[in-house]
Amino acid sequence: MQKKIDVSAIAALARLELSDTEKHRLECEMAQFIEYASCLEQFPPEELCADLTLPLESLSFRDDVVCGKENNDAVSNAKSLLDGYVVVPITVGKESKK
Repeated sequence: MQKKIDVSAIAALARLELSDTEKHRLECEMAQFIEYASCLEQFPPEELCADLTLPLESLSFRDDVVCGKENNDAVSNAKSLLDGYVVVPITVGKESKK
């Protein structure tokens, strides 16, 4: 059973502007990925990781948050900000001009 993916909501959270064509393509790709990932549920984790030479527990790493300088210092070189976030120019999907 294929679930409907709300690509518009995901794009809004990521502050992405997508065309209808891009939304449709991403809906299809995400649905395929979720369908594939759900198939993995039928296998016990030890079977999925049988080829790993390290124990599964040793593959997890802590992601410690470290307080650094004020946000103003971190974004001082940004060309553009929106609601305190750095605005990054669109580069993926652009046709190269040669």
